[in-house]
Formats: sequence, C-alpha cells, structure tokens
Amino acid sequence: MKPWFLKHDYYLVRHAESTANIQHLIVSDLKLGRESYGLTETGNRQAAQCGQQLSNIINKKLNSDDKKSSEIVTILFSPFLRTKQTAQHIYNALTAKDITVQIHLQEEELLRERWFGDVEQTNSKNYNKIWESDIAFGKHHSMYNCESVQSVLERVLTLIETLEKKHVEKKTTFVLVSHGDTCQIAQTWFSDIEPHKHRFLTPIQNAEIRDLTKIAATAFISSKSKL
Repeated sequence: MKPWFLKHDYYLVRHAESTANIQHLIVSDLKLGRESYGLTETGNRQAAQCGQQLSNIINKKLNSDDKKSSEIVTILFSPFLRTKQTAQHIYNALTAKDITVQIHLQEEELLRERWFGDVEQTNSKNYNKIWESDIAFGKHHSMYNCESVQSVLERVLTLIETLEKKHVEKKTTFVLVSHGDTCQIAQTWFSDIEPHKHRFLTPIQNAEIRDLTKIAATAFISSKSKL
C-alpha cells in the first residue's frame, strides 16, 4: 500500500488547545484523558474555526467539476476528550451548511495519543526526551517505556487499510482528528520519510488541518524525480 494510490481523500487535524496544553502537562493515558483535559475557551474557538475551514474546503470541492469528489465525509476521532470535542465542532460546522453529502462522526481508538510512559503526567518539556530518543535509537525504541514510533504508525496504517477495503462503492473524505505525535508520525508515511524522523516535519499546531492526499501527491512527484 502506497499513500499516492489510496482511493479516498484524507485530512489530518490535531485537536484544538486543551487544558493539558496550557498546563504544559503530558496526558497520554486514555483512562485519564477520556473524561478530563478537554478544550479551553480558546480551544473551542479554534475548533469551531477549523470546522468552518474544512467546510469551505469540502464545499469548494463539491462545487467544482471534479467527478471524483467525495459522496461521504466521515470524521474519525481519538477517544480522548480533547479530540472528541474538536471533532464535534467540525461535525457541527459541516452539518450547519447545505452540503449534499452524508456526514458521519465516529470514535476510533487507533487514533489515540502516543503513550509516553515514564514521562506521563510530567511537564511537556519532557516530550523532548522521547523525540531525541526517536532520532537516536530509531522507530522501534521504547525508551522511558514509551510507545514506539513504529507501533503508532502501524495502528494508523491498520486504520487506513481497513477504511480502503471497507469503503469500496463510494468515494469518501476521511477527517482524522488526533494528537500531536500521532499526527506527525502518520504524516511521515504520506510524506514518504522514515517515521522516526517525524520531528523533521513542521510541527502540527492545535486545530491545524493537513491535506494528506495533497502531501502524498507531492511525495509521489518527488519520488519520480529521483529515478
């Protein structure tokens, strides 16, 4: 499976600003994050604006003459409260407009946050310990008892492969609402770079949208130019 041969369109969205962000706290434990550390007031505004942006993007595609435009939009979100709330804002924005496609909202545990092990519930500056280890020891390392980069990538690819096989009749736009590291690592596959180099990519910001289909097309052109 190569990213430039996918049938469907994919967008990546990192959750909007959460209370964990402003407390500079690492929260990767689903048992804690499922009910706590939701969006701040600023985060709710960011998520609403993100929804409007996505709505405009999708409307523009639908109003074009592209016969390959999607008939369904499915928003998949990590089960953490901060991603769930972000996804709900996106859903509200999409359903508020007269869009002629089906809109679905669905929780997806494979999009959960990367587990940060020993630095869980510590200051967010400790992310650097994990990221430095990613570069130093590669995609399979689990220093500080963290989840390896490869593990994160494999679960995201499992999801994408499942979506590609399950949705065969109608073209679908999938909006994947997730977390910083999960987003960064997922994008490496679409960018055709090694997953442990995820911090070489521009860090995705709160409520930022990334067009993974466009990123994959750029990577395909780049790969051809190297031949």
